[in-house]
Amino acid sequence: MGRILSYLFKSLKRLRFSRYYYTNCTAEIRNSNIRSLGMCSFITAFLTVGFLIASFLPVLHYNNYESIFAWLYFLVSCFFCFASTYILGKHKKLTLLFVYLYMIFLSAASIITGVFLCKDRNAVFFFITQTIFPVIFLDTPLRMAGLSLVTVIVFDILAFLFKTPDRYAIDIMNSIIFLITGMLLSIFTANIKLNEFIFQKAIKTERDTDGLTGLLNKSSMMREIRKAVANDSENGILVILDIDDFKRINDSYGHVIGDFVISGIARCLNSSFRSSDIIGRFGGDEFVVFMPFTHDVVIAQSRVKKVLSLMAETIELPNENDKVTGSFGIAVCSEFGDTYDDLFRKADYALYQAKSGGKNQFSVYESMI
Repeated sequence: MGRILSYLFKSLKRLRFSRYYYTNCTAEIRNSNIRSLGMCSFITAFLTVGFLIASFLPVLHYNNYESIFAWLYFLVSCFFCFASTYILGKHKKLTLLFVYLYMIFLSAASIITGVFLCKDRNAVFFFITQTIFPVIFLDTPLRMAGLSLVTVIVFDILAFLFKTPDRYAIDIMNSIIFLITGMLLSIFTANIKLNEFIFQKAIKTERDTDGLTGLLNKSSMMREIRKAVANDSENGILVILDIDDFKRINDSYGHVIGDFVISGIARCLNSSFRSSDIIGRFGGDEFVVFMPFTHDVVIAQSRVKKVLSLMAETIELPNENDKVTGSFGIAVCSEFGDTYDDLFRKADYALYQAKSGGKNQFSVYESMI
């Protein structure tokens, strides 16, 4: 008996929902719900086409209300299919709104079918929708349970008013069973999906992150910058940082101090630039920062000055008289647009000018044109 109770307790613990996971997987949840919305709306639209075609067969006789309902069901399903493909692709913050609108639409359709169009039969379609919602769509179980509870109450009231007592008795029993089943499935499915999202994010972070600094590595940084430049090729500033005389520091103090300097530079960059900026380690002692959505070189210059100041204040070498400095090259997107390769070439040339001019300074490519 004790083993059985222990197993049940462990099973209930697995049903516990982690709000922390949900808040840290917002993008993944939205993408999952968009895919689910597109798939479900396409299936419902496709199935409705079959019902509409069947209505023309002489064997089946649909009344006017059933035909109107089928056409309305088809049009609304097509709208949600269109929304998942075009609207939510650009406005992902509206995903949850459209998901709940779709679930309300399907719930209303299943209630109408189960109560008014199938008075002499059990509302199988309604029970199916209450079960598949928690499995297909992902949201906090409390909100999912709230929607299910409201729809079940509405269904039971209408079934009591319009269906025969024997059918109503069976439907109310089934509605309670499927309500509880849906709530448990909501928690169970959410945990499975969220754990998968967390696992995939961990893999992606390990793949895209530089182990020493925690910044983006070269390949992931280039990918993100190329994507940002492709979205807006007329706004953006690329900054390249190269540590001055880093080989001498490594040779004089060893690789441990060299790694300390590199990780210190990473902290300075994170402290100086915006969270929306793309910061990565290009390799060795070279770093790259891309500032999207701006072409104000004054802002970039102020950020670079802050980095230089932090480097002097926070990164100390065993020899107090020896300071860590860096040279910066800055390139601004032209009004005609630039590619990543164009910006990197300009910033690299500006970096060369800063090195040639005495190091521990920055140079802007625009100022040399």
